[in-house]
Amino acid sequence: MARTTAAWLGTLVVLGSFTASQAAHAKLDTATDRRYSGVYSNACTDPVALRVRFFEDTMAVERAGRSVVANKVRMQKASRAGATPDFQGLVVGEVRGGDGLAFALHHNPEGLFATIEGGTKSLAALGPGVQGQRLRHCDPNRNALPGAAPAQATQSPPDLLRDAQFRAAYSKALGPLSRERWLERMDGPAPPLRKLTIGGVEYTVAAVCKPHDCAEHNMVVLYEPRQGSVYGLVQQRGGKRMLGSPPGTVAAEIEKLWTTEWRGGR
Repeated sequence: MARTTAAWLGTLVVLGSFTASQAAHAKLDTATDRRYSGVYSNACTDPVALRVRFFEDTMAVERAGRSVVANKVRMQKASRAGATPDFQGLVVGEVRGGDGLAFALHHNPEGLFATIEGGTKSLAALGPGVQGQRLRHCDPNRNALPGAAPAQATQSPPDLLRDAQFRAAYSKALGPLSRERWLERMDGPAPPLRKLTIGGVEYTVAAVCKPHDCAEHNMVVLYEPRQGSVYGLVQQRGGKRMLGSPPGTVAAEIEKLWTTEWRGGR
């Protein structure tokens, strides 16, 4: 049975099965972030399906356009009583006005999984049946056990910059924003690239945010390689800017994509 964060921490104290050093919470370091962060879902291509995602110091549970977001993310690396050998740790975060969020991570030959363990008060906004759900990481290479051969080649936003056509069109679309390092290099937390068809045209979708400031500095981009078209939406410093003068239907879809990716559909 899933436990809330408070219940689990209470178990930690009562059972006395953890040393002080094991129980210490530490901010996600780079290695931990690279190994475990990203999107977890049992329907990765469905934007309204239940999913968990976390990057650096932000974590969220999302479903059907609603989301619960936590900050001050920490990784609890201690083992715990009754844990299976594939237990990797507990990721916890603070929710303003709530009882926090907690994901238990497990990694085995079937993949990398996050089980939603808490908290009950915070998750109530998403409706019933969320707590206790076990979701698999959406990146096949994250699902492979350490040392295993890559499951398949997955690409991230910086890989697009190896395409000279994309790089030129993207730089033109950015204009003065190309002076922003995280935008120029597409350098920051990002889900894998994916495909999306709009009006019969297939686009590559990229989403990326500024390291350590995903909530206020983020972007979605659409790339159509046959015409070399790049469209997108950048949010930073409290404002949003459309890139590349997209047609109306594409602009509307970009707004939806940005809202889904960076505001949990709200």
